[in-house]
Amino acid sequence: MATAVQAPITIPSLHVPPTIEDLKQSSLMYNLLPDDADQRQVQEVHTQQLAAILERFNVQDKFGIHLIHGHLQLEADSIMLGTALTSVRGCWTKPTSIDDIDPAGIHGHIFKLTSKGELQAYEYREGPTMNLAGVDAAFFHELIQYLKTNNLVDLLGLQVLAKEVPEMMCEFVVEENGTVMLDARDVKGWTPFRTTGFFCAPGMTGLNNSESHAKTTRDTHKVFVGGKIGKEDPLMDALRAEGIVY
Repeated sequence: MATAVQAPITIPSLHVPPTIEDLKQSSLMYNLLPDDADQRQVQEVHTQQLAAILERFNVQDKFGIHLIHGHLQLEADSIMLGTALTSVRGCWTKPTSIDDIDPAGIHGHIFKLTSKGELQAYEYREGPTMNLAGVDAAFFHELIQYLKTNNLVDLLGLQVLAKEVPEMMCEFVVEENGTVMLDARDVKGWTPFRTTGFFCAPGMTGLNNSESHAKTTRDTHKVFVGGKIGKEDPLMDALRAEGIVY
């Protein structure tokens, strides 16, 4: 019996840098995303099956699964771009004008299936695309098929993992300034609000709840900030004022 051969696949922002048109499509997609509070709970059967797919293709150190959601409305021709924080372990993802971006210096971070069944990035991180030469194209085909078959297209997406994934990351929304994802070890006492990211932790079976919205002292995951913030120091001041970091 002949073995089916999967067609090669090239995903913009993952295998190759995005084009300006790719970035504009990301902007449009982001503005249509639901808030996480409007998403249904992810059934354990799906996290187990998706973990099995990641492990079968040996990509659990490269990819995780993410709850599809957005937090704000982007201005025209802007995308959500994440940059590493320097004062604590974490990432600040904020609206950034496409005109200020070198597409060759960024990569897709979270991907959602389009109506055409193609993976499209809707959040990005600084840094070039990773080397995926050793990743079987069948992984992407199988993942896409699973999401489509199980009606998960608008619920779950693919997430590119950082080189070192902490056991738990806490996400806070800083209003019009985007979101901040912090290593839970750098956050003062916190309570999970909603699981948003899942990855395969070493030595564990299935997907671990690796990213979560965390409540502030105001019993919400939103940090109240007055106006636009452009630099990290004022951002950290706002987080300290909310009693989030030390």
